[in-house]
Amino acid sequence: GSEMCIRDSGGALAFVYTVCILIAVSMVVMIRMVFIHPLQRNIEAMKKLANGDFTVRVDHAEHGYVPREMVEFEQSFNKAAEELGGTEILRKDFINNFSHEFKTPIVSISGFADLLLEEQLPPEDQKEYLTIIRDESRRLADLATNILTLNRVESQTILTDKACFSCLLYPSDAADEAR
Repeated sequence: GSEMCIRDSGGALAFVYTVCILIAVSMVVMIRMVFIHPLQRNIEAMKKLANGDFTVRVDHAEHGYVPREMVEFEQSFNKAAEELGGTEILRKDFINNFSHEFKTPIVSISGFADLLLEEQLPPEDQKEYLTIIRDESRRLADLATNILTLNRVESQTILTDKACFSCLLYPSDAADEAR
């Protein structure tokens, strides 16, 4: 009798172990599907974004459970990528416009300098050409100054901390402040 009880309990124990192993394997698979795979996909997207691909977007899987935090992260990531893409377009437009604005006076200066060197010009034409060269040189200097100012403004830290205080001090308050 006792031998049969041990044998039956051994079978039950094996069944419990098998169920535990199946549950553990199922949990590992679920964790990989719900957390690890989306994280790996998001990491790959971040790498692309860091390398300058501002068109990259992440979307959660259409099937299965997606944690709310993962959805929020993906929405924030997509918004950041969109904003960076817009900034990149503005940067390229700025460079194109700056290049044109920079090149125009240089071409003008070069052309009028060539005319002054190659031809025997009346003094009034020489004066006009030299005035144009001077004005275009000043335009280039102003452009360089503006770019340096823009760079200085861009590199400054924007203070976002706000503090409320009263702009009006009554005479008695002012005396207290002075003490």
